[in-house]
Amino acid sequence: MKLFVIASVFLLSALNVQAGQMGFDAIGDISTSTFQCLKNAGYSYFIGRVYHSYGAVDTQGIQNIKNAKSAGWSDVGGYLFPCLASNCGSGASQVQAVHDALQQQGAQINTLWLDIETYHWPSSQTSNQAFIQDMVNKAK
Repeated sequence: MKLFVIASVFLLSALNVQAGQMGFDAIGDISTSTFQCLKNAGYSYFIGRVYHSYGAVDTQGIQNIKNAKSAGWSDVGGYLFPCLASNCGSGASQVQAVHDALQQQGAQINTLWLDIETYHWPSSQTSNQAFIQDMVNKAK
């Protein structure tokens, strides 16, 4: 499994368009038949949210990953939107929660994306960098 840190999901889309692929990231319920239709229309990758910014695994996103795989998609990833509240735990514990949930649900991803956006971060750049590094180290 690959690991990428992105500044936003929009950057992710731009990178893959340049590679000549069509794909998307999404939240919300997506059925297997919808994934089949999208695959027939030329889409080749999907990135589902696997962790909410409020500190919980996204079970619907994991189900979407399973639905994409059931529809024959091979390039399927997940993105972790980290929770920065003090009660959410470390970056490593959030990555571990995603790993455990994917295993428990029988979902497999090719790439884990860390969705690092520029708002709601504490003022300490040193702490923020350590938090991100903690996620990266655990994901590796």
